[in-house]
Amino acid sequence: MPAKINIHNPTGLYYVSLTTVHWLAIFVREHYFQALVDSLKYNIQEKDLNVYAWCIMPSHLHMIIRSTIYSPRKLLQEFKQHTTKILLWEIRNHPKESRKEMLLYILGKSGKLIGHEYQFWQQQDSCMPLNSRSAIAQKVEFIHQRPLVAGFVAEASHWKFSSAIDFDNGHGLLPLAKL
Repeated sequence: MPAKINIHNPTGLYYVSLTTVHWLAIFVREHYFQALVDSLKYNIQEKDLNVYAWCIMPSHLHMIIRSTIYSPRKLLQEFKQHTTKILLWEIRNHPKESRKEMLLYILGKSGKLIGHEYQFWQQQDSCMPLNSRSAIAQKVEFIHQRPLVAGFVAEASHWKFSSAIDFDNGHGLLPLAKL
């Protein structure tokens, strides 16, 4: 888990960003995106994770979250542990993964540095409390604009692995909590 995340209000609203080690572009295949979406769905249904906005990019995940039961630190720790296992399995077992050896080598080298077999996520997460409507609006905009800024889409709501479509009167892949 990251070096201590500064959490003053465990049930508050937080902007979080999780990044793969070395900013590895792992989320470039549908099944990796879907594994992360499925993990988010599980945490929404079973772990009291409330997701207000989100976006998966090739090397990282942005979210605005809250839980009334678990602290963000605990939720993120369990989420990272769970997704590491699932995504390592996907990398090892997907028949079309041409980068398998390279990814496992880098993830393995990173893991050995911290006493683990593999390290998928960076230890230091970005976790920022959102205490005002303007801060929330700024982060929602920031999250949804990432695929547009990266040149992946012409409209933010066209990025499948984001809540931007929900904010554009569509229906995305995750059930969102209301802001």
